[in-house]
Amino acid sequence: MLDISGSMSGDKMEKMRSDAKELIRYLLSDSSNRIALITFEDTATIVSEFSNDMDDLLEKMNALTVTGSTNYNAALLNVDQIMSGYQKRAKS
Repeated sequence: MLDISGSMSGDKMEKMRSDAKELIRYLLSDSSNRIALITFEDTATIVSEFSNDMDDLLEKMNALTVTGSTNYNAALLNVDQIMSGYQKRAKS
């Protein structure tokens, strides 16, 4: 869950992007891991469903831009949605 609201402009966004990319590389060094990307500002967006495609996830991180204001509730609703789908697939 990545905050891309206006409060993240400048160094904050670059630090978040750098840290998130480092986390992606670390977690996906184990091919059984999956990562989903959700951004939020005024609204929340599922940028990527759970994936282990490191190149695609890093590309999507590079494309993020700062916009809007902060709406944590919308982001958490998307987290709930994506986790529900993940849990259903894991049980299958």
